[in-house]
Amino acid sequence: MQVSSSSYASLLDYINSQSDDTSSKGLGKAGGISSLLQQNCVASNPVLTKMSREAEKSGIYKSTVTNTGSVLKYLETLTDKSSDSVFSKAEADGNTDEAVTKIGSLVVSYNKMISNLSEEGGKTNKAYLKSLFSTLENASGQLKKIGITVKSDGTLETDYATLCDADAADLKEAFGSGSSLAQALTKTVGEVNSASAKSSHLAQIYSTAYSNSGSYSQYDYIKHLYNTLA
Repeated sequence: MQVSSSSYASLLDYINSQSDDTSSKGLGKAGGISSLLQQNCVASNPVLTKMSREAEKSGIYKSTVTNTGSVLKYLETLTDKSSDSVFSKAEADGNTDEAVTKIGSLVVSYNKMISNLSEEGGKTNKAYLKSLFSTLENASGQLKKIGITVKSDGTLETDYATLCDADAADLKEAFGSGSSLAQALTKTVGEVNSASAKSSHLAQIYSTAYSNSGSYSQYDYIKHLYNTLA
């Protein structure tokens, strides 16, 4: 990938014209030149542009993996059938505090996951969001009964007073081992988790490749030329 000498001159002229301004803002020549060169060099190369954009999403992908993992963990806990499970204990002593805490935490993680998917964008995530919304809408009656409302943006809103007062049987019907909602969520959220883990891995590869490629003929060379002439 080559850049003509006229491009160098044009870019250097622009850099020199901006150097006093960047210095006055406390950025200094190093910060100003790095930022400017990254913008110009990446924009001129579609491959670097893609790598840069994917690298920037690395944090979002990691967050999605974390939040989907949390949702799956809470669903696994709530659907446990063992004798010392959340609902087994609630049915035995009538205390729903643990179940309420797990459901409340699940909703918080779920909403963060929805926010992540919306931020990531793309057709695949739109399909996931549509599927999750449809699943929740189908169970809206059960959820409303325990104080959880499905909002138009796909997130969930919790009325904690209603959730805390809900019967153990209603809580179990919504999220227990026999819940079709819990099963459907586990399936779809599991798919999102796997897809996000792959995306996170690819974003890291893109980030490394972008950093290592550095487009020396453009970025490093021009930066060196500027530092030499400055």
